[in-house]
Amino acid sequence: MDAIKRKPGSPLKKLFFGTVMVIFCTEVFLQIVSMLFAGEVRGETVSLAGELRILCVGDSYTYGIGAPYGESYPDQLEKILSKDFSVDVVNLGNPGCNSSMVVADFKENLDTYRPQIVFALIGVNDSWNFRAVDESAAEFAESRGLGSGTLDRILGWSKVYKLARVLASPPSDFDLQGGEAKNDSLGETPWNDDWTSVATYREDLRDEIGGLLAKLWEHGEHRDSDEYLTVAKQLAETAPDRPGLWIHLGESYALRGEYDLAFEAFETARKLAPENLRMHEQRAITASFLGKWDEVRKSIAFVFSKPEVSELHRAILQMARRPEVGMEDEAREFGKLIEGKLPGSIVTSLMGTNDYSAVLEYNLIALDRLASEREARLILLTYPADDGDEVHIEEVASRRRIPFVRLSAPFEDRDLLESAKTKDYFIPDGHPNAAGYKIIAELLADKVREMVKD
Repeated sequence: MDAIKRKPGSPLKKLFFGTVMVIFCTEVFLQIVSMLFAGEVRGETVSLAGELRILCVGDSYTYGIGAPYGESYPDQLEKILSKDFSVDVVNLGNPGCNSSMVVADFKENLDTYRPQIVFALIGVNDSWNFRAVDESAAEFAESRGLGSGTLDRILGWSKVYKLARVLASPPSDFDLQGGEAKNDSLGETPWNDDWTSVATYREDLRDEIGGLLAKLWEHGEHRDSDEYLTVAKQLAETAPDRPGLWIHLGESYALRGEYDLAFEAFETARKLAPENLRMHEQRAITASFLGKWDEVRKSIAFVFSKPEVSELHRAILQMARRPEVGMEDEAREFGKLIEGKLPGSIVTSLMGTNDYSAVLEYNLIALDRLASEREARLILLTYPADDGDEVHIEEVASRRRIPFVRLSAPFEDRDLLESAKTKDYFIPDGHPNAAGYKIIAELLADKVREMVKD
């Protein structure tokens, strides 16, 4: 009997099973590599040859709200470490800022200051402040499938699928390597001007600016008060080349109903930063109160010429639809142009589901990547009071193997968070006072000594 001859397999079947095996092997490889890198604890030592440079980024807890100028934790940290090292600690704390704002400026700050160590205390403002969230939220949505289809939700776990999504996606406005928005047409903004950060002023002005800013925050809850306005005017007069100061002064005047003076301040800012969208928004609103509809139209037209997704477009669109402005058609066309691009869809979903914490995680990872690329050691800090933000930051740091320090630890160890003792170390709104910042500085000084090797 002749041997039974096997029918050769179909080329399509071979191709199918071969493709499945390649995908399977690639998935296994990528998952193993991912686990290996996720478990890698980044080195926490730095070689010291010359001056030790430490960069402190964050919000009002880094800036030093609650203590006199010069008594923030970065200031006190420098005083403590100067006994052991030649050290320069730079305070880039910006009251009210969120993690997206820190990421937006982080690459430039790293290149400017060249730190060996970076302390980052950020996240508490992410639940309400959505400035600069456009790029990080959009990139997060893309990476996590936020608001996307069923396929993303089913295959979101797959490394091969994520790799294919990246390769198939068109280039975005977010530079994945550099981590910053490629958006040069917006010009300076009040937050990028960073008028709240003493370190960004001329060295001969820093003490005076620091003192004035400390006074400003004392009256921060009453921005329409005489005391607050007086200090705001002194700041603008001391550093008249900073557009952010004039915009802030104009907003203070506007809150008091002094629209003529507010408009003058915005005009000064316009001469310094003619492409500042925030200035144009406030200028248009103020001009409307003065009945200067030609000026309103000029600022609105400029904003309409720069359709880069931003929260302020909401106010501008609303104003453009007013009969007195007479730009209903332009507003309709501009609305169509940015339809689906406004961060509102992302921001609204984040606010409704508390997924802003996921964007915070994305930004913390971006900070770690950028610092690592420049051979700086990033140390995440949790907030002094034990709250949800601290827990989330600690979880992210542990999961991603990013070094972190629990700032609440020394307060808990000494039972200083009890209500009877809290007032000795914290002001009523929860910020540390000078004594509280000293405890934080001492804790971080010990961490630095552990990291530094001669």
